[in-house]
Amino acid sequence: MRSHFRVSSVAILALAAGVLGMAACGSGKNGSDVATPATNAAAAGTADTADTGTGTALQFFARFPVLWLGQTFDGLSVTRGQITGTVTLVYGACTPSTSVAGTATSGACKPPIQIDVSQPAGASPAKAVADAHGQTVSTVRGAQAVGNSLIFNDGLTVTITLGDGAPPIDAVFAGLTLANAQAVNMSAIAAGDLLTPLNAAAPAAASATP
Repeated sequence: MRSHFRVSSVAILALAAGVLGMAACGSGKNGSDVATPATNAAAAGTADTADTGTGTALQFFARFPVLWLGQTFDGLSVTRGQITGTVTLVYGACTPSTSVAGTATSGACKPPIQIDVSQPAGASPAKAVADAHGQTVSTVRGAQAVGNSLIFNDGLTVTITLGDGAPPIDAVFAGLTLANAQAVNMSAIAAGDLLTPLNAAAPAAASATP
């Protein structure tokens, strides 16, 4: 009887070990694979993500080219990243001013740098945007610029918003690099390089009817 009890105990322990082993496998390689679709969804622009600061989501973002300043720029690190229809990157942070009563004053400060990248359908060309705002079109690294925005032929728009403690806009423009070159099937664009490769080819002229 005692021998039979020992055999049964060993069998129960072996069964329990097998169940635990299968659970461990489920939380191993296969478990890590489960997280992949969420990352891909963010990269496709169908979900918000806070992972933009690491550059991981941007690297796989394939909807349109994204210009950014890298993980850090001029001593400022990415403090917020969001991918929706627009890619938004914030560098640095600010502390709102306080009133005499010691309460924060809303809207009293802006982070040093915010970059918004979008490609809206039917976007106006740079000259139309400039005319509408009484501005002129300038050239920045071979690209058309209106104020603090770069506007490319296919509607891709990169807007820089500067706040407290920001470097000069010229320095920000000069520091922009292409974050997702491989995803959008383009060559890398480093800081200071011409941005003209981001311009879509001009539409072919309609051939004259003979």
